[in-house]
Amino acid sequence: MTASSSDIEQAGIIEYVTFASNSGVSPEALKEGVEKTDVVLDSIDGFLKRFFAQQDDGLWVEVVFWRDKKAAEAGLEIFLKDPRSQALLQLIENSSVSITYSKVA
Repeated sequence: MTASSSDIEQAGIIEYVTFASNSGVSPEALKEGVEKTDVVLDSIDGFLKRFFAQQDDGLWVEVVFWRDKKAAEAGLEIFLKDPRSQALLQLIENSSVSITYSKVA
């Protein structure tokens, strides 16, 4: 999804997710898995934009801009249940996932 600066200016909530990939999962495989879930996020009401990166320590970071907290929480539930997200979720070490929400000031 391509979002303009005005799309991001609509954000009321920023979702910050960190996680580790499962052992043996290449960065390329994880990036591909993330890209394949763009269609899922694009279909969720209130989703605005997502950025994805890898930290120096190897952890992955996903920063997601949402219209509001209600949309963010509903979006997470939809994302986790959507069959198109399952391949990506299989690549992630579940116990490493941390999700925080910040209200845009």
